[in-house]
Amino acid sequence: MPSSAQAAIQRSEPADGHLAADGPAASADAAVAAAGRAAQAGAVPLRLASADTLDAALVAMAARLRERAASVLAANGEDVRTARADGLADAFVDRLALTDSRIESICGQLCALAHDQGPAGRA
Repeated sequence: MPSSAQAAIQRSEPADGHLAADGPAASADAAVAAAGRAAQAGAVPLRLASADTLDAALVAMAARLRERAASVLAANGEDVRTARADGLADAFVDRLALTDSRIESICGQLCALAHDQGPAGRA
């Protein structure tokens, strides 16, 4: 019996694996389905990884994001322009928009998470 996450992923695409619709909605659906499959595939290795390995991965993600901040900001700028052109609500566009400060905050949270012992400590 599939888990609820597996069932949701399976429902997100037809049995033949191809989406019938064309255009942005189909691309978004395909991207979400692919992300779900990738998350599912990565769940077991993450569950088995040591705390030190997970911490190192979180710190490495923060470092990589800092290194690529300029390209992330450029791509996000395109997303923001598209969202505005599509008439999305200002509040949504504000949540979508990244800045140097927001990227640094994300990096800081990744590093903080890497050093967090959690409510029950590390096992």
